[in-house]
Amino acid sequence: MCEVIEPHYPKAGNGRPPVGLERMLRMYFVQHWFNLADEACEEALLSQVDQLKIKSDASPANRRGS
Repeated sequence: MCEVIEPHYPKAGNGRPPVGLERMLRMYFVQHWFNLADEACEEALLSQVDQLKIKSDASPANRRGS
């Protein structure tokens, strides 16, 4: 599917770089599967990113020894 869309997908240039095509497709499908508005999809994605940051910050590898 990516090969079909890639020629029409925006390329990096002036301004903000585009989100990767595969990531954008995943977000698009999740948005439609769960009937989310753009804002709800973005909020769900950011919530997951925050949870991953919290988990990685709490991992033993990131704790400093006393």
